[in-house]
Amino acid sequence: MKIIYIILSIFITNVTFAQKANNTVIKANELYKKGDIKNAEALYDEALKIDNKNTAALFNKGNTLFKQNRYNDAIKQYQTTAETSTDVELQAKAYYNKAAAEIKQQQYQQAIQSLKQSLKLNNNDEQARENLQKLLTEINKQKQQQQQKQEKPPKEKPLNKEEAAKQLEMLRNEEKRLQKEIQQQKNKPSKYEKDW
Repeated sequence: MKIIYIILSIFITNVTFAQKANNTVIKANELYKKGDIKNAEALYDEALKIDNKNTAALFNKGNTLFKQNRYNDAIKQYQTTAETSTDVELQAKAYYNKAAAEIKQQQYQQAIQSLKQSLKLNNNDEQARENLQKLLTEINKQKQQQQQKQEKPPKEKPLNKEEAAKQLEMLRNEEKRLQKEIQQQKNKPSKYEKDW
């Protein structure tokens, strides 16, 4: 009987910790909805100290990081959520949000992979499918623009006044030299005169 009591005691303790973490997540969610993002993040951290596998806290903390423009941290948080969770729907959402953060960081290839992973987990997610298509289209546009830039000769930058004046003076001098040369040619007797 004693062994059963110890096991029940451990089980009740684990349930109590999970319940406390969930209550903290609920409070954090309320702060998040009110726009108090930093305090919501602190409460999600508190919930994770109680239960480091609380997927709601993991995922929602990622959202707070995203809202604060801390995209690299959000990417890591969403990845941890996807790896920790056993809920396929939550994993798909984590990869979707991870892709959004990667796009903000201009990590387009990683975002494509994250969206593909999200679609593997939830192939009915039309928003993920549309965003993947938009991203692929945008990458193709950028590649075409780069190819066009490489094909076009580089444009010469406009001259400033001083450079333009120097070039104009050089052209005038060249014109004078050519006119002088032509004049000299006219004044010389022709070498091919007829000998009568």
